[in-house]
Amino acid sequence: MRAIAVLILLSVTASLSAASPAQPVGGLDSVRRSAETGELQAHLILGYAYAQGERVERNLDEAIRWYRAAALRGDAAASFNLGMIYVFRGVTLDFNILETLYADGARAGDALAQYKVGYAGRYLRRHNALELLKKAAEQGQPDAQLELAGIYADGLMREERDPTAAAEMLKKAAPHRAEAKFLLARAYLNGEGVVKSARSAATWFHAAAEEGHRRAQQEYGFMLNNGTGVPVNEKEAERWWRLADEPAPDGPFRTVEEFLGRPHAVQPLDIAQGHAWFNLASSKNYNPPSMGMNANMVMLTVEERMTDEQKQKAEDAVAALAEQVK
Repeated sequence: MRAIAVLILLSVTASLSAASPAQPVGGLDSVRRSAETGELQAHLILGYAYAQGERVERNLDEAIRWYRAAALRGDAAASFNLGMIYVFRGVTLDFNILETLYADGARAGDALAQYKVGYAGRYLRRHNALELLKKAAEQGQPDAQLELAGIYADGLMREERDPTAAAEMLKKAAPHRAEAKFLLARAYLNGEGVVKSARSAATWFHAAAEEGHRRAQQEYGFMLNNGTGVPVNEKEAERWWRLADEPAPDGPFRTVEEFLGRPHAVQPLDIAQGHAWFNLASSKNYNPPSMGMNANMVMLTVEERMTDEQKQKAEDAVAALAEQVK
């Protein structure tokens, strides 16, 4: 398999219509009305919203519906995203659409929307991204607090490196996020922004481990095995290590290659159909923004997983689709 070291953030579900809990900020009525009158950008926004579960319940059937409407009008991005859904059950993160989806909520002062727009704005280099993240964090939004912790820890976005401020943000987010618990444990273990304390580190590693955080389970196992911050308990250490070695629940992953290498990876919805849509996107030389790869590279990677029969189905499917595309 060709190596692909490109950032792709995807969400994976076990079934076509599986929905994840959404935290909507207002409705998408105006976008839907625009989509129903044929506005192409509205089709793309709705497709993305349903694919990622942003402001609506995640529903891949609806995502396919809206992306297909755009793809049949010749939109290469929609074709590519259909390929992603049919093969990987998710789409790449689109910061521009994410920003658009939550812009109204952010203006109204909603903490979740401020976080989403600030998060997107960080990668889009928006001048107000840091301000929005701070406003969301002040309202107690844990993802914003976790994001700011990383910014303070590394000295990013015009902020001076401040491990103490990073630790304070982690303390605020820790009751709500396992990742914050894990990072706070590491801060205590290394004395970064807090008084060094093996006991506190063990407490937070354990708390994160209890929530299924794989790296925390591994670290807590080491602490039990070595008697660091907790009494030595080799049997319990082995139990946590075994848990850490189990496949993590389906969730975001970084590369196509990483996903294909997962033994527990979900099966494609329809790999032949997905290949056909990638083929259409590739025929238009589509190069997804900020991915470092093009549609043709993804298509060839997918092709390596296909049987001869599936390849023939894909060829038939793309021929039929090509006749429908305006």
